[in-house]
Amino acid sequence: FEALATSLGQCHRMHRSLAPWSLRGRLVAIALLVCSATLLAGGAAMHRADEIADTHLLDARLVELAKMGLVFAEHEIEEAFAEGTANAIQETAETFASRYHYQIRSVGGTLLLRSHNASASAPIRPIAERGFGQAVVDGESVRTYAEAGRKGGMVIVMAERMRERRDSMGEV
Repeated sequence: FEALATSLGQCHRMHRSLAPWSLRGRLVAIALLVCSATLLAGGAAMHRADEIADTHLLDARLVELAKMGLVFAEHEIEEAFAEGTANAIQETAETFASRYHYQIRSVGGTLLLRSHNASASAPIRPIAERGFGQAVVDGESVRTYAEAGRKGGMVIVMAERMRERRDSMGEV
């Protein structure tokens, strides 16, 4: 009889170890799953928020460079008119390195001034468009910003390579 009781006890213990999880085990598993999902979702949301903030900062820098370029261009073009060389397309030195391209055109589309690395023939984007946009320059995708000058006679199109924007995202 004792041997039978011992065997039954061993069978019962084996059955308990093979039985479904206890309530405590299930609650711990659910808590771990919820915490892991929350951490992953929070991390993804923070990464996206950081990307958006970086994009806003890089766009603000593009706007400021365009405004600065217009002020510079108005001065350069006034000098060119005073010297009688206003008909020649002017190319500026390596002011913004290779990261930025810009073209300054008259409202009629005539190229007045350009960066050393911008095309002398093809516009970066249509002259009538203002604000932010996308374009392809030398086979590379660029983020653009276009703004008219204070006097309304010229438009600057500033372009930044998307590859370099992505590379600097974490730095900002």
